[in-house]
Amino acid sequence: MWDYLANINWLSYFFYNILIALLCVGFYFLMRNKSEKVKYYTILSLLILGIFIHFSKLLIPEYQNNMPESLLEITLSTPCAISALTFPFIYISKNKTLKDYMVVFGIISGITTLLFPLDIQGKSMFDVDVIRFYTAHLIILLTPLFTYIFKIHTLSEKWIKHTILLFLLVILIIVINNELFNILVLKQTGQLEQLGQYFK
Repeated sequence: MWDYLANINWLSYFFYNILIALLCVGFYFLMRNKSEKVKYYTILSLLILGIFIHFSKLLIPEYQNNMPESLLEITLSTPCAISALTFPFIYISKNKTLKDYMVVFGIISGITTLLFPLDIQGKSMFDVDVIRFYTAHLIILLTPLFTYIFKIHTLSEKWIKHTILLFLLVILIIVINNELFNILVLKQTGQLEQLGQYFK
């Protein structure tokens, strides 16, 4: 905890979080009198944009210089990565259980990640990865939030159960994804044999 507080760029932290709060308020006033169709497709467009922003990591030099390990960053390696890659499909689906998860977990994870931006500690305010990070998580927060506010989706009575069960599934997916990726990377770099010696 203390290491996190010591390494955080407070100017960047407050600048982006205040900006995101203002953008959310601005989005509400911009969209509140629009038709349901415009609201629906605007949010869908943002979700699709989120996919491209997620994959744009590989265009950043620090990720390019850490290949193939950096490929893990664009897989299902974190809850927010799964959100970025699955929310567009959940949004257009008719599955109310998945939409409950999208709305509840999207809002909670979006706020939590913005309050504790661990991925960008020590980076300058206008570093390209910092801008990418906040833009990506703005989308993860804003789209579920306004899916709920504009009543594109109404939570079911079992939304707590749905969110908990699907979150546990997400954790399982992350564990499997990361373990498989590590094995593939070790094999590619010729270190799998070294790993096997520990199990003899």
